Amino acid sequence: MEIRRLEKQAYAGQKFTAHYQTTGYYDICVSESGFQLNYIPFEASTERSFDDVFSARGWRTRLRSARLRAET
Repeated sequence: MEIRRLEKQAYAGQKFTAHYQTTGYYDICVSESGFQLNYIPFEASTERSFDDVFSARGWRTRLRSARLRAET
């Protein structure tokens, strides 16, 4: 297998489906100190998937702008 960096022009706007298995999820709850995460297990492992689109802006840019929105 070869892992290589893709050029933005090659992947921007391309649709993909992510498949994964999970045994639970994290629930965000209000607490005295702000919030806390509680892990909620499923009775059995389950398969999930979601559709998404590669962004021309890139993941790092999205994380940075999300952080800025959270701080304001």
